[in-house]
Amino acid sequence: MAQKGLLDDYDIIIDEVPEVVEHVAEKSTTSIEEFYCDTGYMLVDQDTGRVTPTMKWRSNKDHVKDTLSPKIIGHAASGCLYLLEGKFFIWAMPRELVTAGRTTTILTY
Repeated sequence: MAQKGLLDDYDIIIDEVPEVVEHVAEKSTTSIEEFYCDTGYMLVDQDTGRVTPTMKWRSNKDHVKDTLSPKIIGHAASGCLYLLEGKFFIWAMPRELVTAGRTTTILTY
């Protein structure tokens, strides 16, 4: 929603300090290349490392969940999953969430 400008007229309040980066999973480079990318289930942007599930993965996720991680596709579908060093899946809070809206307040205790 934030990336599409749908929060521009809102005051955003985030209760407590959010996690801004989370380690999601680690796979071998071979597994990522052969099982995720070469089979057409996942795309990785070469410039940013952003991971995108393909329509093939979205359509077949229940059939391949014993091989391809449901956790990875869930995070990738959010548009905030990145592949680092060819093996670490990292979720990062989108910058747009903090910069969207009229104001942003993060409550800390």
